[in-house]
Amino acid sequence: MPLVILATAYNTAYDTLYYSLSAISVLVLAYTMFLGLKKRHGLPDATSLNQAVGIALAALGFAVSILAGVFLDTLMKRAIITDLLYQQLHFPIFYIGVALVLFGIDSSLLTAQKSIQSQSKKPGVKQLRILQWGVFIVTIAIAVFYLLTLSVNPSQHVAQQPVFFLPVIFVISIGIVELPILAIMSRNSSLRKHLAWFSLSMFLIFVGALREATIIPSSGEPWIDLLAAFGPFTAASFCLYMSTRSLKF
Repeated sequence: MPLVILATAYNTAYDTLYYSLSAISVLVLAYTMFLGLKKRHGLPDATSLNQAVGIALAALGFAVSILAGVFLDTLMKRAIITDLLYQQLHFPIFYIGVALVLFGIDSSLLTAQKSIQSQSKKPGVKQLRILQWGVFIVTIAIAVFYLLTLSVNPSQHVAQQPVFFLPVIFVISIGIVELPILAIMSRNSSLRKHLAWFSLSMFLIFVGALREATIIPSSGEPWIDLLAAFGPFTAASFCLYMSTRSLKF
């Protein structure tokens, strides 16, 4: 009996931490989205407005991804849905959220064009944007193909595959590489600060996504694994908030 009580207390504490970190992240992201949309009214031109909307949509996409994951995970734990259905519902929603994050990165690219020091760097932006969205669509096609193959021989337990995270890893990798470069090249100090916070949020999401995709292997301790994923996710939500706060043109 004492072991049962300890196990119940352990699970309750774990779930409390899991839902608390998720709730904090979503609340911060919701306020970040509100702040971004609010700031667009005071920005001087269409390009700056586009950036405010972009960062707001990035926050929305991240929040939707977390909410969908937590909600569907709860349904799966209560045996309302199978883990097969969980994955086939979760990841398409995930991809919509990631598409919104990519839109935020895309907006940063457009905004930074005005502040890039060398005029020779401006040509090719259109081609880069087309390439990014094109590769993103390809990664979704690959991931969805593997998701659909799971239904060929459904079972009560279906292992989550790292390939399902391919669109997520691709988009976040773009943010990690592209945003710091734009920040360095920009002549606008406020924009540099904004892009620096944005890029830091992408790095933290990248770390959490690697753990969720099991590319970073499990430590064997659920609490450590939870903190390794949702710790960076929570920190990333605050970085997105700081990025939105720094929107001044």
